[in-house]
Amino acid sequence: RLLAAPVNPRRAGEAVPSLYDFLQKLEKQRKENEEARVLYVAVTRAMRRVHLVGAVFCKDSAGGTEIAPPSTTSPLGRLWLVLEAAFAEAGQASVAMTETAASESPLAEFVPQLVRQQKPQVPAVWQAPTFLLGAAYHGEPTTNALAAALGTLTHACLEQIAGHVDAWDAARLANLQPAAERWLASRGWPQAESASGAARVLAILRTALSSADGQWVLRAREGAVAELALSQRGKVMRSGIFESVPGHSGGVGDTAANTINSPETRVVDRSFVDNGMRWIIDYKTADLGAQASEADFIAHAGRFRAQLQAYAILFADESLPQQLAIFYVAHGKLITIAD
Repeated sequence: RLLAAPVNPRRAGEAVPSLYDFLQKLEKQRKENEEARVLYVAVTRAMRRVHLVGAVFCKDSAGGTEIAPPSTTSPLGRLWLVLEAAFAEAGQASVAMTETAASESPLAEFVPQLVRQQKPQVPAVWQAPTFLLGAAYHGEPTTNALAAALGTLTHACLEQIAGHVDAWDAARLANLQPAAERWLASRGWPQAESASGAARVLAILRTALSSADGQWVLRAREGAVAELALSQRGKVMRSGIFESVPGHSGGVGDTAANTINSPETRVVDRSFVDNGMRWIIDYKTADLGAQASEADFIAHAGRFRAQLQAYAILFADESLPQQLAIFYVAHGKLITIAD
């Protein structure tokens, strides 16, 4: 709509309405109508009952205490014709209760005695633990920061793929390229490195998904987990043999120099039970080269035996036979390790 009218300038001492006064009045009416509509919807759409909560001011008069009516434009004011009697009754009951309590209760003049604890203490159940559980990183040792970042990104992608192998075809993998580039760029890598790094991760994932071992490791299984964080309190060796861990028989060769006594959180890349065997698998993105032999893979995987043995302790309470393994994602090859 087009509204055309002369504009009357405001002058001091003159109550001449202007076009702006008219527009403000229209806006006020629109706002009041909208508030009324919202109230109507709230009251009429209740499935079983509606609870209305309101508050009014009381004022003293010659005849006693009176309730001051609410604003006519407020939700309570719109319903005041129906609710006034209920508020008046509640107000009288409240005044009578207050007067009775003041005359009968000794609390009006009661002053509590200040009591101080001799030794303020926090209950044990409220106290924070004296240790911090941090996820221990047991990745592949590397001085190449970009390679480490690509390994982290590959692990994150495999976590999403695990259990949903059939849904990850070539087209869906290709769609990961922009997201992978943004992930690397958000961590400070230049555009060129982000693009080449993302392409490298996609190539690794294609190799893993096209291999028989990769399909077997990542396929859906009931109770299978990916990137599972577990903590264990006990005496666990950082390298070598373990001992003094609940649920696991003792070992040999343990010394104070290579043990820890505080809990440590470890993240298991992939674990599941297959034919009664608990598989504990760690992903490695290392590239051993196209000419790497089976012996090369076995020798390389042996470097992570202690790491996987520490993971195995976390599942000791199951009393299931265990199989430790390394999955070389870039080669699509699974290498088992004798416990």
